[in-house]
Amino acid sequence: KIRLRSGPSVDAEPVDDGEGYPKTLLTGERFLVAEVRGADGGGVDAIDAKRRFLRIAGTDSWVFDLGTAGSWLGKAVAEKAPPAPKKAPKEIVSNIFNPFGTKTIGSVDDMLS
Repeated sequence: KIRLRSGPSVDAEPVDDGEGYPKTLLTGERFLVAEVRGADGGGVDAIDAKRRFLRIAGTDSWVFDLGTAGSWLGKAVAEKAPPAPKKAPKEIVSNIFNPFGTKTIGSVDDMLS
């Protein structure tokens, strides 16, 4: 889990979920990045100098890309996801008209009888 922060700093307050718990991103969870900031120069070591802060699109919440403590110290905790595979135009149209991929069994006449 990565705790969301109120600003682009490892010292920024965690974002509260409204019930007293910190908001988090779970392993594998995808999010859109609206802004990226580098270290402000106030870091104390080489890891701090490399760390980037990522603002989550549509929010004022931030996460960082390198762990800050324990076995995650300096290791990537957020990385750019590969692009989603492109869909063929026929599949896109099919998804618009049938977003849940449901299939009918029988005919309309069978449903009405």
